[in-house]
Amino acid sequence: MGGANAGFSGKRAFLEAHHYDEVWGWERWGQQQRAPASRNEWGLHDTDLLDAALRKVTALDAAGTTFQLSVLTLNTHPPGYLAPTCAPYQVNEPMLNAIHCTDQALGAFFDGLETEGVLDNTVVIVMGDHVSFPTPENQAAQGADVVPGWFGKTLMMFLAPGRGAARVNNAWYTPDVAPTALALLGWRPIPAFKVGRSMSDAHLDRRVLVSLRYSLVDGEMFPSNPSQGGGCHADEFARSVITQTAMLSDCDRLRILSAVEGSSVVLQ
Repeated sequence: MGGANAGFSGKRAFLEAHHYDEVWGWERWGQQQRAPASRNEWGLHDTDLLDAALRKVTALDAAGTTFQLSVLTLNTHPPGYLAPTCAPYQVNEPMLNAIHCTDQALGAFFDGLETEGVLDNTVVIVMGDHVSFPTPENQAAQGADVVPGWFGKTLMMFLAPGRGAARVNNAWYTPDVAPTALALLGWRPIPAFKVGRSMSDAHLDRRVLVSLRYSLVDGEMFPSNPSQGGGCHADEFARSVITQTAMLSDCDRLRILSAVEGSSVVLQ
């Protein structure tokens, strides 16, 4: 369920290929002949979207069957969109207005889930789909949280029945989402993931994290080595040898990940 067109960037094809029963986007909202004020440049405002999501979740919960619902918001997409039902937070800051507005909409959504008793038996995950791009506008609005390159901070929050508040200080990244969700759902044993680990694992002590574009060692980020020009060509991949933990080249990272996955690597 999203406010934008479901066909944008291949979303519908991807979701249907991964066995989603329904995919709702602006095509559905537009057919409902919603007022022009409910739409921004991308699609349905988050306030309307989360109101519809609450009704959908309540109906699914009342049906008594297991379900999984994904909701993709969009008002905080740059430059930031303020729904007409939200009061401005700072008149001259579109992004801060958008963040404040979506925060209110999420608050109302969670209040509704609690009122309907949904939170008693449901795991809810709130996360950003990617870090903020380092544009001048984003850096002015969000400051130090906007980091150049591919490494940065993004929101990840889990709410699960019977779980108290806790902060995870270990480094984590996208492959950790699936095993963490399964752990909170009570799935046992958790299937073996090649790189992802559950963030709820008390024994997880991740000093070193390796992804395709950066390494994280003891909390310090090491991006692609600029002295090597970044990228990984076939001849370099064939001859390079890993000699350091921190300043890994892109070929080093690719070799590590391919070894973990036990798969061959095709380089263009």
